Amino acid sequence: VNLDEALPDEITAEEIEERLDQADKLHIEALTEGSLKRMVMQFERKIKVNQEMRIKHADEPDKFLKTEVDLDEEVKKFTQLATHPDLFPEFIQLDALPALVGLLNHANTDIAVDVFQVLSELTDPDVIAEVENPEAFLSSIFEAQLCQLTVDVLLRINEEDSDEDAQAVTNCMTMIENLADMNPAETARQFSLIPKFLPWLIK
Repeated sequence: VNLDEALPDEITAEEIEERLDQADKLHIEALTEGSLKRMVMQFERKIKVNQEMRIKHADEPDKFLKTEVDLDEEVKKFTQLATHPDLFPEFIQLDALPALVGLLNHANTDIAVDVFQVLSELTDPDVIAEVENPEAFLSSIFEAQLCQLTVDVLLRINEEDSDEDAQAVTNCMTMIENLADMNPAETARQFSLIPKFLPWLIK
């Protein structure tokens, strides 16, 4: 693409912002290393904006609602990785997992629901079977404090309270089952380090 031909000689700040918004809405059909990197950068930007707006308008949820929706949409985009297991090493290299897993701690349960959904898809046995070094991915997930954050979510929600909470538990259990399928001993060890997990499981 020749950018000199694609862009006019002069472009205003408003036009630049409009083009960025349009690009943000585009669905990426083919995921590549380059588009994954841009996706991660956009994801990190949405996290930052949401955090800033939540602080600035702590008592006015309506003013940060759009940033919440935008962030949730960015989270869901990572399900595309499930069809590109060859990009898992790049995903780990971009250090996006800690930020993604960290959103389990987000005050908005809808976002936790979608993080669990993404992780359950990325850990699907059929997907992992195509990953070059699945153990590296598993290690990265556990290093991102997945077990502790997972239990924190399970303790703060009640699956009988809402469909969202029930879906979060379902997605979470699917993810744990997938992790156990990858490495039963390590998954059991990691979750056993979280004292409150077993009592929650047998309640």
